Amino acid sequence: MINRVIVVGRLVRDVELKRTNNNMYIVQFSIANESYSKSRKEKVAYFFDCVCFGSNAENFVKYVKKGSLIALDGHLTQENYTNRKGQNVSRVKIIADSIQYLDTRSDQNAESIPNYPQSKNVSEVKESAIDVKSNETKKSYATFDDDALPF
Repeated sequence: MINRVIVVGRLVRDVELKRTNNNMYIVQFSIANESYSKSRKEKVAYFFDCVCFGSNAENFVKYVKKGSLIALDGHLTQENYTNRKGQNVSRVKIIADSIQYLDTRSDQNAESIPNYPQSKNVSEVKESAIDVKSNETKKSYATFDDDALPF
């Protein structure tokens, strides 16, 4: 069975890093996803509860804040429990397997979020990799500062 979710949205509130009893890092958060409703002819916001674990959680709290634009790839899980009133409750969450930080450097507040490396535009990569006059692939490789990577 396929259980895959890809969602782009903004972080609803600032996140807090926690540890489980097994010393695994965990972050629970919500994202808001905006969509256009054809029947209402207006924009509608959907809110999704999400969670990430381990090194994903550690890195997540370093690079996001309330309002940050993220894309996450994950899968759905369902929690069933009985609340304080004795009612059975079922809740669906997204378990984030990978997270992309979509805010540009100019969108970030430099004091609260460190800069993370931005990927090149596809057209820039194609132009830099091919010599237009001779139609040959260039043999040079880009260099990256390992300290600038968020993982």
